Amino acid sequence: IWPDRSDLYNACAPFTDPAASDDCVSEAADALLNDLELYDDPRQGHGSWLFPNELTIAYDLATKLHSATADEPMENWGKILLRHPLWCDIRSDAQELHRLTLRNGQGSPNKVR
Repeated sequence: IWPDRSDLYNACAPFTDPAASDDCVSEAADALLNDLELYDDPRQGHGSWLFPNELTIAYDLATKLHSATADEPMENWGKILLRHPLWCDIRSDAQELHRLTLRNGQGSPNKVR
C-alpha cells in the first residue's frame, strides 16, 4: 500500500461532502497541491501510486485548484474555493478521482490483481 495513494483518497473525500467546511476543503487542497504536488509534478505518481486512468483527472483537478488559489494565502483557500466559479468543476473532478481511487484500490498499478 502506497501512503501517497491513501493521502490522495483522503484528500479527495472532503470534496464529496456537500457540507464540507472551509477548513476541510483548505486542508484537502493543501494536501493535493503541496503534499502530493499534483500541480507541480503531476506525473510523479505514475507507475507507483497513481493509476493510468487517474492521471488526466488528477492533473485537471490540480490545474483548477491552482488556478483558483494561486494568488491567495493558504489560510483562505477553503473560503475561496467554496465560492469560486470553478468550484463545481473542482468538486466534480475530485469526486471522480475519489471514485476512481476507490475502484482501483490500493497499491501499485503494477501489482494489482
